[in-house]
Amino acid sequence: MVMILMAVTLMSALLSCDDNVLPEHAGEPEPGTALRVLAERYAPVVWLAKGDKNGPGDASRAAEGASLWLHDLCDGVPSNTQIADRVELPRLGGREEAYSAASCSAVVGGLQSDKHTAAGDGRGFYLDFDDSSRAGDPGTAPLYWQAVVDGNRTAIVYWLFYPYNDFVNDHEGDWERVAVQFRDGRPEPVGVTFWKHNEPECFAWWGELEVDGDRPVVYSASGSHGSYPWMGTYDAFVADKINDVATKGTRWAGRPRSVVDEPWWGYRGRWGYQAGAPGSDGPHGPYPGRDTSTLGGEGCARPDKAAPEVFRGSWRSPAPVVQPTSEKTYHVEMTITEPDGDVVGETRYPGLGCRGVLRFSRSDPSTLVVTEHIVEQGTTRCVVDGSITLRPDGDGLRWEYSEGGASHVVATADLVRP
Repeated sequence: MVMILMAVTLMSALLSCDDNVLPEHAGEPEPGTALRVLAERYAPVVWLAKGDKNGPGDASRAAEGASLWLHDLCDGVPSNTQIADRVELPRLGGREEAYSAASCSAVVGGLQSDKHTAAGDGRGFYLDFDDSSRAGDPGTAPLYWQAVVDGNRTAIVYWLFYPYNDFVNDHEGDWERVAVQFRDGRPEPVGVTFWKHNEPECFAWWGELEVDGDRPVVYSASGSHGSYPWMGTYDAFVADKINDVATKGTRWAGRPRSVVDEPWWGYRGRWGYQAGAPGSDGPHGPYPGRDTSTLGGEGCARPDKAAPEVFRGSWRSPAPVVQPTSEKTYHVEMTITEPDGDVVGETRYPGLGCRGVLRFSRSDPSTLVVTEHIVEQGTTRCVVDGSITLRPDGDGLRWEYSEGGASHVVATADLVRP
C-alpha cells in the first residue's frame, strides 16, 4: 500500500487527491486552502499531565538553538563529530545546500542531512539541543499538521514536539502524533488514531471522544507524552512494562502549522542527543516519505483504572446507612468520575461531616471496588481508610463498606441517583 502525503482540495464537500508519490526532497506542493481550514478546525486540544515539567515546544526555535552532530561507528568504536555549532534551518532539509559529512562506512557521496543521514551501525546526523529548551512553552508551541491520503481514506496527522522526555527513558527531542481520520471524501471526521512509544497505533471513533468545540481532546501522559483518548492510567511498554498516567493539568490548544512549510522540512536525521542506550536516543521526526501508518489501528483500550460506565455519576442514600456498630444516623453521597490518575471520585457523609477520596482498586461489569481515604473530618471522627464495594441493583447501586483492609462488611446502603 502506498501512502501519499500531499495537499488536498475540497470541492463540493469532497476531499480529492492526485496520485503523485511524494518527492524525495523538500519542496512539497503548497497545501490547499480547504485542507488548511480542516486542519485548523479539527486540530486537537491536548491536556498535559499535572506536574509535567517538560511541555511542548516550537521545533524550529529548539533547532535554531541546537548544534548538529554526526554519530558514526567505525570498527566498533563510536565517534561524535560536530558539523555545525549553530544550525541553519533551511540547510537541514535541503532548501539550501544540505549539511554533508564523510562516513567511515562506504556511502557513495557521503552523508547528507536531507538524504542519506546515517550509514552502517552509526546513528548519523542528530541535533543536540540546549538544555534551556527542555521546559517547552505550551503558550507558543504549535501543532504541526500533515496530510496522508490513500484512496478514499484521508488523515490529517498532527505532530506534537516536546523538547525533552523525562520518564524511564529520558531523551531529547520527543515527537508524538495523533491523526484525525476522514472517509469517502466527506469533510466530517470519523475518528482519531493515537500513538504511544513503540507500540502499534490505536483508533477511537469520533463519538467515543471528548471534544472541545470541534476539536478532539487528547491526553498526554506524564513524562512520556504518549497520546491517549481518555484520562486515566494505562499499561504501556518501553523497555519494560510501565504505567502511563494521563491527567487534566495544563490545556494546550496549539496553533496548527503546516509541517511542509517549516524551514527544516526535509531533514531526515534525528532530533536529540544519541546516548547509545535503548529508548534514550533522540528519535526521527516528520520528513518526506516517512511511513506514518496513520490509516488503520485496532480500537484503543480504556484506562486500566476507569470505573465501568454503569457506576459513574452522582449517587445518594435516601435512607440512612445501616451500621449496627454505630448509634449515629447518617447518609452517604458519592460521585464516581473519569479517573484522574487512580482517583475515581469522592464520598460525603451528611450527618457526620466527613469527606473522602475514592481510588480505583478493581472492577468487572458487575462490581466496582474502591478504597476510601478520609481527607476531611467532621463533627464525628470517621475511620480514615476503608474499602467500598458497589454492585448494580435495579436502577441503583448496593453500597457496602469495610474498615481498613478487613473483608468484613460493617455498613450497607442502597444508593439512587439524585
